[in-house]
Amino acid sequence: MGKTQCPKCGTENPEGRSACVQCGTAMPADPSAALTEVPGAGGDPVVARPVPVLRAVLMLCLVCALAILVWLVLPLRQPPLPRPVCLSNVKNITLAFQMYLADNDYVFPPAGEWCDTIREYVKNDQVYRCPEAGGVPSGYAYNLSLDALPLGAVAKPAATIVIFESDKGWNAAGGPELLPAEPRHSGGDNYGYADGSARWASRETVVSSEPGLTWEP
Repeated sequence: MGKTQCPKCGTENPEGRSACVQCGTAMPADPSAALTEVPGAGGDPVVARPVPVLRAVLMLCLVCALAILVWLVLPLRQPPLPRPVCLSNVKNITLAFQMYLADNDYVFPPAGEWCDTIREYVKNDQVYRCPEAGGVPSGYAYNLSLDALPLGAVAKPAATIVIFESDKGWNAAGGPELLPAEPRHSGGDNYGYADGSARWASRETVVSSEPGLTWEP
């Protein structure tokens, strides 16, 4: 027959006793549930408690779930980049304008036939097509205020728009009224400038004519 140690005085009691024969302390109902005693300060035994493994596992699962959620949601808060194909098209068209200017005394081409005029510098008609513009022959328009204007008359080349997105088709020329009804790329459009650069700008920035962007030479 087994024996059970009293959790208070340490006396060994016959298995099954409800109270210690020495001090009368209540004995554990289930001997297997008795925990290892560790002497504490003052000689009183200290009962070692089991590690809450299940709680630790649940907390670890919760932390992992939160980390995955942040990893999935964080990219959604970042503004999407403009479509690279369209921006590349605008850059190529803008460079074609620069080559045309160099060959024509630095005077911008006539507005009514600009697509045809710079075609020899573009080389590939696919450059005129924005993937988001549907099937129009040209997804871009020319700033009418630069019609046959000398480059020297442009006060701020880096801020003056030459090419912009539009759905009005081949040789379209005008101003912000020719922009697509809805911005094609993350709330904005791609633009080419008189200095040969190309970059994306939000529709709000362009329509409100904030400093750094202009339609007028």
